[in-house]
Amino acid sequence: WRNRAPPHFTHVVHGGVLPRAGLTAIVRELGVTHALLLESVVRVVAEGAPEGGLDFAHFIRGYAQLQSRTLQQALPFVFRVFDLDGDGKLARAEFEEVLAAVITLGGANPAPVMKMVVTQFAEHSAAELSCEQFRYFVSLNTQSVFATCAFMPNVQHFSASAIITTGKRAAAPPKPPRPAGDAADGPPDDGETVFDDEAFVSALESLKSTAVERAGFAKDKGNAAYKKGKAWWQVAVEHYTKGLSERCEDADANALLLSNRAAVHLSLKNHRHTLNDSLSALKLQPRNAKAARRAALGAFTVGEIDVAQRHCALALELSEPSAADNPSADLLELRALSLKIEAAVEVAADTKQFERAVQLVEAAKDGAVARRGIVLAPFLDEAVQAQLVGPQSGARVWWDEDADELHWPVLLLYPQYQQTDFLQDVSEHSRVCDILGQVLPADGPRAPWDVRGEYSEEAVSAYLAPGRHVDKPLRVSATATLAEVMQMKGAVVAGVPMLLVLPKDSAYERAWRQQEELDAAFLSGFERS
Repeated sequence: WRNRAPPHFTHVVHGGVLPRAGLTAIVRELGVTHALLLESVVRVVAEGAPEGGLDFAHFIRGYAQLQSRTLQQALPFVFRVFDLDGDGKLARAEFEEVLAAVITLGGANPAPVMKMVVTQFAEHSAAELSCEQFRYFVSLNTQSVFATCAFMPNVQHFSASAIITTGKRAAAPPKPPRPAGDAADGPPDDGETVFDDEAFVSALESLKSTAVERAGFAKDKGNAAYKKGKAWWQVAVEHYTKGLSERCEDADANALLLSNRAAVHLSLKNHRHTLNDSLSALKLQPRNAKAARRAALGAFTVGEIDVAQRHCALALELSEPSAADNPSADLLELRALSLKIEAAVEVAADTKQFERAVQLVEAAKDGAVARRGIVLAPFLDEAVQAQLVGPQSGARVWWDEDADELHWPVLLLYPQYQQTDFLQDVSEHSRVCDILGQVLPADGPRAPWDVRGEYSEEAVSAYLAPGRHVDKPLRVSATATLAEVMQMKGAVVAGVPMLLVLPKDSAYERAWRQQEELDAAFLSGFERS
């Protein structure tokens, strides 16, 4: 209290006093958000405290009543909340006004309860209800309990059957707390202190709870939030998380919190969280059918088919035998999931088999390249790689095992006009002149860009493009095969063979060769430096 420790005591101000505004904030944080109800609860908690605020003793006495854990303990406090004018009686208008606020806060239908109010006043033929008559009304059934006590933090634990209504007069509501002067903010004197007050100590003790109890309260709040609908699901997750943060030693309580949080994550489509929470719950309760089902659903959605298959089988095993003839929605969902998993397992097996086959083919091709002594280097440009041998190109390097023959895509480049031709599949036994003849036939039409008619298979020179920046182009013989070109001394192939094509013995070829040699010399010197 003196150190203003969170979560509640941050509202305490200098001098150890909790202002009414701070108390209002605390009560609002407990979920009492209806203005009328909030004001009345704060009034009752602060009864007897000076206008300046509550000291520690006043706060504990009032807060302990708000945190009552049984209906019998809570009723005197609840009655005073309904008694807006504090005269010890409930007028019908007064009763209905507060009741409507409580029902609105709890999200229930007010019509049935309001009929019960009419009946109650008629039975007693009175314009006002006493505390005993109010107690009788609350104890009618569970509906009346929640209609009147929904603002109490521990209302889930209240039971109408716990109240035995007799003809005797009910005990009067508790007397207001002792004056503020009875509890000093500073260190206690050698004389009487607040802890010598039996009523105060009793109130303080009533606020104590075990980690298991607090985890249970958090679970109940999470369940209630989840039932309110989608807008409250994240709130439910926070309550379950708070329960787990208690780190109680009850494995079943923790398993239930984890399983429930997994259910909310499943609704929120947080499938990885669903899987993680479900697996954690199963570590604590290996035979938890709900956790197994949620683990299967989460694992399947995130693509962990093996995990999904294992937990789906467990969930089906744990399903009720009697459910076979009249299956629940969960069981039908499990059966449908089982079929999907089987199909996914088959697809995964086929995919794995195909990938293995591709790996073997690629390994065989790489072996054939290595046996021929061909030096391969990565493509100098990723965009070029995608264009030439990417998934959309339709071209690839492949090895015909039966003929022991490699097939290559070949790119022809015409630097004079910045044009290209691309051949998707060329045997390694094809000669350079045959390759050029396909695109530059001597007796065929010339290319649209060949304005001078210089480019034909017999009138051009071909060079193997360098595979590295420091290399220079290698002139190749027109009668050499593609394999022989790639096996030339100093030849490095950048992904696939690329042939530079220029007009033979032309001024352009001479100037181009001179520039290439200068560039190669410069790059070679740069690399050495």
